[in-house]
Amino acid sequence: MAFGLLMGHNVLKRGKRTFFCWLLVQGNELHSSLITPHIGTESSVLVRNFSELAGVMSTAPVSTPSNLLRRGKTGHLPLPHCTLTDPKGQDLDFINVAHSHLVHTDWAKLNTLSSGLSPFRIKHILLKIQRDPVLSLEFFDWVERQKPNLSTLGIHAIILHILTKGKRFKTAESLLKRNLIPKKNPSEIFDALVYSYRLCDSSPRVFDSLFKTYAHMKKFRNATDTFCRMREFGFLPVIESCNAYMSSLLDLDRADIVLAFYKEMCKCRISPNVYTLNMIISAFCKLGKLEKAAEMFMDMENKGCAPTVASYNSLISGYCSHDLISSAVKLKTTLIIGHCKRQNSERAFQIFQHMKKRGFYPTVDILQMIVGAFLKNKDYEGAAQILLEMLERSISVAGSLLLEIFAGLSGSGKVHLVARLYAEAERRQLLPEASSAKWDRYLMAYWHLLELFYEFCASLRLVMSCLSSISNLNKLDIRQLAALVL
Repeated sequence: MAFGLLMGHNVLKRGKRTFFCWLLVQGNELHSSLITPHIGTESSVLVRNFSELAGVMSTAPVSTPSNLLRRGKTGHLPLPHCTLTDPKGQDLDFINVAHSHLVHTDWAKLNTLSSGLSPFRIKHILLKIQRDPVLSLEFFDWVERQKPNLSTLGIHAIILHILTKGKRFKTAESLLKRNLIPKKNPSEIFDALVYSYRLCDSSPRVFDSLFKTYAHMKKFRNATDTFCRMREFGFLPVIESCNAYMSSLLDLDRADIVLAFYKEMCKCRISPNVYTLNMIISAFCKLGKLEKAAEMFMDMENKGCAPTVASYNSLISGYCSHDLISSAVKLKTTLIIGHCKRQNSERAFQIFQHMKKRGFYPTVDILQMIVGAFLKNKDYEGAAQILLEMLERSISVAGSLLLEIFAGLSGSGKVHLVARLYAEAERRQLLPEASSAKWDRYLMAYWHLLELFYEFCASLRLVMSCLSSISNLNKLDIRQLAALVL
């Protein structure tokens, strides 16, 4: 595969600012022909400043309509306006009749008009029904079936404007993937959308959909060029589309380009969300820049994004991959404390289990905090699980905590768990001292409850034994059964 330099939209300049560009390979794979990565050193920076990259790139003239337009006071290119000739005579009659059939969903009558279709008539019909994206799509699909050779790039552009303005983004992206991107040049698609933008009174989301579709298809060269051209006209992708682009890059381990793109986002004042910042943390970790990752993590609150579990996990994974185990354990402990404070005992327990599998155990205080979170949620079985872990490691448990768990388990009928915990604590000599009157009273109540439980089990076994010895249950006298139970 021949590798080349991607120049966004070549190297476009706004005054002293050099336009956004970086190195990408043609196609789905990425390659840097100017910078050789050296992981583990300061020279591991894979992307230079955009101004430096621009200096070594060719500045061939742009062969698009953009260079024919003068910038306004905002520094953006004005949107060109493409007019469509008003229909007259037979064209007008055909369009009105077809529109009437469409509005009344009379497809049988519409089929009789298929022979008179033309790109000019199709465009006008679409513009007349553009307020109804569902009907517009049905008509477009009908044209595709009746006269597929009439579906020009201009007609595709109009239906894309209609769909995105009607918030049918997935349908628009599907149409791009199926009909346009595999067959048309990226600049042709963008130009068609630009020139029909004002005609359809469209929204910037049409360009956003194009950018996101390229990102999902991992066509990074085209996605980058689309981003650059969007910015020239004053359009910017939404943060979800930027996230899709960065996520696809991270899948190919191109953390360098992710960070470069994030800088461009900041310059354009595209506000990141928590998913964006999580990916930036992950990108820093992949490049071994753990201090930068930690700084970003600490700065999330200032950016209006509270750290999530994924934020912690990204940073923890980075620490572990670089053998900074103590930092990873400290961070996991912080995460457990946070979940306990929010009474999210289930998640705290999951993190504890994950730590245990890796051979690390939290401190006694952290374990008791997890138990406390379970108790606040009335999850006595969860608390018992942690308590068993503590007893197995011969960690003494506060008598008040043990009493609360025993009381909760007994109240919910989990007497077998009480017996198991008591036996384990007694075996390891971790029971509270007998001098505690409260503990003594509870033990007496517990043993009484246990005796009743065993008596009930014995009675139940007797009943089952008697019932199994009776050959014909249908003839069993109800008084006999009552006598057996009593």
